[in-house]
Amino acid sequence: MGDYPRSNSSIKRLKEKADIADFILKPLDEDDDGPTPSMKVKKAIRSRRRATRNRTAVDLSDPRNCFVKPSGSLIPIPISELKPKHAFPKDLEADSLLGEKRVSIISSFETVKWNFDKGEPEAEVEPPPWMEPFSCDGMFEARYDLLPMELILIIFKQITVSDRMAAGETCRRWMEASYYYEPFLNQTYYHFDRSDCGDQVAPFKYFSEGFRYYPRLVFTQVDFNKHSDFWFNHGLGITELTLRSCKIRKKKFLSIMRNLLNLRKLELMQCDELFKNWNIEYNHQEPMFPFFMFCLKHLSLSGCDYFNEYHFERFITMAPNLSSIDVSNCFINLYLSKRITMLDRVMKLINRNRYLMKSLNLADTPCVDDFIWHCLCELESLQLTHFKIAYSDRVPLKDPGILRFFGLQTDLTYLNLTSSIGLSDECLQKIITSCPRLHTLLIRRCWLISDEGVGATTLTKEGVEIVRRPMHTLEHLRVLDISNCERISDFSIQTYIIGKRPREMNELQLCMLNNLSESSIYYIAVTFKNIQVLNLDSSANAITDNSLQYIMCYLTELRDLNIVACTKVSPARSRPFIIAMITLKTNKQINKTLHNPRLNHFHVAIA
Repeated sequence: MGDYPRSNSSIKRLKEKADIADFILKPLDEDDDGPTPSMKVKKAIRSRRRATRNRTAVDLSDPRNCFVKPSGSLIPIPISELKPKHAFPKDLEADSLLGEKRVSIISSFETVKWNFDKGEPEAEVEPPPWMEPFSCDGMFEARYDLLPMELILIIFKQITVSDRMAAGETCRRWMEASYYYEPFLNQTYYHFDRSDCGDQVAPFKYFSEGFRYYPRLVFTQVDFNKHSDFWFNHGLGITELTLRSCKIRKKKFLSIMRNLLNLRKLELMQCDELFKNWNIEYNHQEPMFPFFMFCLKHLSLSGCDYFNEYHFERFITMAPNLSSIDVSNCFINLYLSKRITMLDRVMKLINRNRYLMKSLNLADTPCVDDFIWHCLCELESLQLTHFKIAYSDRVPLKDPGILRFFGLQTDLTYLNLTSSIGLSDECLQKIITSCPRLHTLLIRRCWLISDEGVGATTLTKEGVEIVRRPMHTLEHLRVLDISNCERISDFSIQTYIIGKRPREMNELQLCMLNNLSESSIYYIAVTFKNIQVLNLDSSANAITDNSLQYIMCYLTELRDLNIVACTKVSPARSRPFIIAMITLKTNKQINKTLHNPRLNHFHVAIA
């Protein structure tokens, strides 16, 4: 390091520090009978050990750590003596000395757990996973795939289904978050339309060889005439199965159902080929299904005209825990006597599961008269939450069964009475009074409904005062459809349906209401500020340039707006507002400001 004379004291100090370094790096042996160090050397060793325990990592491959700096001179100590045997990889020594390669920050962490008392390593230590985002350049690189699963799910809940599916194709961790989280799985289904079901036929063969789960499957006009191991390999992961107008026979259907032990929802829509060639007689010793499906909760036989009461009974026996039955649009091609027999059998089988039954769909089913209402009332302990029916007969004046039924079903949350031309104002008032938990009310094309059905009036009938409640008193109502109810005036819509108190409403259908005025749109915009779907199709008097500006200004969470056939809207004046609204709802910066991630799903239908 330089040719200049040194004093005896400086040479002595250099020798002591060299002895200290050699003693520290030398493995300690209990049987070693060598010379003991002096007190000064012992103090230096203790201080060196304390410093080594306190710091987390020491990069001995750095030349700056390999020089002893006594006063007045610099004397290098050989790296072979300073560097432990198992501390760092060999390839880092030359690169770090020459400065040709910049090592990662991870290399500054010890790869072994060193025991300084024994002078030997105890165990290997791997760098923590959170250090992986640090690159070999010592800089931080974003690794979003290493985010905690809780944070990834929170982010994915704020985006759409299509965006979430696209994000799931980036890495394996995001794919797991987008596909295997149960709330996301309930929003995804696989639809096979007009294709064959077989292991050698595309695209079904790719699903048969897949590794992921397919919980929801829909088949439309699919021919099940070929062999497939898909049901055996993936049957336990399927929870919902829908067959629409499919060609399937008895033997193939039973072989498929045998593997779907975890099936919760089964829909057989317009599968006439299945029941037409499936002849069964009323014989208890001949079971239709040689197995039970205890997880099945929902059964739909919608549009099936060829199944008889024996088929229906076998289905009920096969699924003892059924809580939802759909027999809508059935028995249309049958004779009148056969229809009555089928409905009577359906009522008896519903009575068998009355303690579990929560949903019943009898829409577009013929022969639904006052006798059917009385049969439903006689089913004790029947408490429905979802009910759908189309009632066409007039309500009798003496002991009407429909009033008695809605007086008993006080737990209804979903009620669909679409095309019930026999529904009167008295029935609607009974529904409003007896069903305070209603969340969805659909009374489209109920032509007998007038202002008395939705208004708050007091009537005197046989000396008894009857108080009518307005519709806006239903606090849990979020979806309302009063389309084609032309006898409801604009005043009743403003006063009894909308009301003056701001409240929540998610969807509002007001189609083909010529009585609806511009002022009603203003009340809707001010009262229902969180509405997401607004349908004003063919309500010509309600939509003008001013009312459209009210909608664009107040309804900030609106996603779907339908103003087809609204002739009072001038395209020259309204189109700039609509374009500005679409631009507003697709601007990410404004979305972040408004704290509403759903604004980018905005749809306007204009004719």
